Amino acid sequence: MKHLKLSALFLIILLILSMAGCSKSAPGAPDSTSSATNNPSTSTTSAAEDPSTAPESTAAPEKVVITVDYATDTHLNSYQSFHEYADAELEYADHAEKIIFMTSAPAKNFKFIEIGFEADDTEIRFFEESVLYSLPELLPEKPLVVTWLSQGTIPNRGITFTDETGTARYFCVTQSGKDGSVLLVEFD
Repeated sequence: MKHLKLSALFLIILLILSMAGCSKSAPGAPDSTSSATNNPSTSTTSAAEDPSTAPESTAAPEKVVITVDYATDTHLNSYQSFHEYADAELEYADHAEKIIFMTSAPAKNFKFIEIGFEADDTEIRFFEESVLYSLPELLPEKPLVVTWLSQGTIPNRGITFTDETGTARYFCVTQSGKDGSVLLVEFD
């Protein structure tokens, strides 16, 4: 009976280990827990491979995750080049700062926007008021740096882009009340 219990325990452990091994990503596959990366992925094709005869890829497109942070020298030096937008109204403002928008995958129809809002007794609704700067596509290897100024508690700047599913997404750029970090908050 003791051998039966040990055998059953051994089989359970083997089952758990084999399932854990299956959940690991394949080499080169996107890791769903990683954040934006500064290095674009590359692929190589040997001379013997003919891309026109390769089967069509049925893999889902990589999820577009946009992050924002203060544009430090460390950020800027990690890219060969970047797009830049300087708001003429903020050029000489005392508290204006540079922020950087980075993406994990190509983000189509990327726009840095001015945000308007409507308020009633129960809620505030944000909307795109005007486009300040636009790119056909924001790429992981070439982020966007903008001059930004947090002005009060209601956000007045944001971004919009088309994600991997073709959905237009909208985000306010705001500042954390806890630590002053820059945040993106999605709105409809």
